Amino acid sequence: PVIARIASCFPFGLQSLAPPLLRAKQSVAASEEDVPFRYLDGGYAENTALPLTLAKMQRDCGAGAMRCPTGEPLDVVLVNDGNSNGDSDGFGPFKSPDPLRALFSAGEPPADWVRGMFGLPSVPNPAVFAEAFPAASAWRPYCSVPTTRIDVWPHEQRNITSHVAEVLLTTIENRYYGVAAGSKIRLLVFSLDIPGVIWPGLLNRDTEVDRPGHARLAFGRLLPDSFAGHASMAEAQLAAMGPPLRQFLAKRAVRAAPSGGRAQ
Repeated sequence: PVIARIASCFPFGLQSLAPPLLRAKQSVAASEEDVPFRYLDGGYAENTALPLTLAKMQRDCGAGAMRCPTGEPLDVVLVNDGNSNGDSDGFGPFKSPDPLRALFSAGEPPADWVRGMFGLPSVPNPAVFAEAFPAASAWRPYCSVPTTRIDVWPHEQRNITSHVAEVLLTTIENRYYGVAAGSKIRLLVFSLDIPGVIWPGLLNRDTEVDRPGHARLAFGRLLPDSFAGHASMAEAQLAAMGPPLRQFLAKRAVRAAPSGGRAQ
């Protein structure tokens, strides 16, 4: 009886977590009358958007809608709001693969389905690369921002250090995300490595509370300082991402230059 009473209250606003896909000429007011599909937060299944991006690039290359020189890798830049050393999200038995690490199959045939958020749902395997996750030696620091960790006593003065890696990869087939096998990908990954209370690690071992705060979720007036670090972190990231990004794009320009000429 209790469960039935609770169920009678649904959707209780929960439909806002999975908004409907609108049909052609359908208004928002009538959106719940005919729902062909619903959108879902990527965190439940694949949180980097890289597999779908690669699939679109491959389709555009095949259709001639994108310049893709034969034998040249496709260049991709990814900003990872997570930790470059993270192995999983969640805690205890409620774990799922780290979103960035899950993209790499390490030469093993990927399973069709893997555990999603908190290990609760089963979701399509997001693996799209044949190689192993980049080794610790592949990551170099590019940004460092001072902070105070306040969830330990005594409070700890430290730096939040972000890392970047550039790797050459090979795609494997992933029919769920539409990725074809055999494409060479030159990937530049900026891993912010900014710890959070819940996100990005879903209360994993990297969870901590800092001042000024870098929270992803609002806590009302409970922790008024929880967002105070966003502006200074954004400014630091903007300045620090420039050099490695320019270096990455310069290599692309050199490859694109006519033989014997100089890239413009």
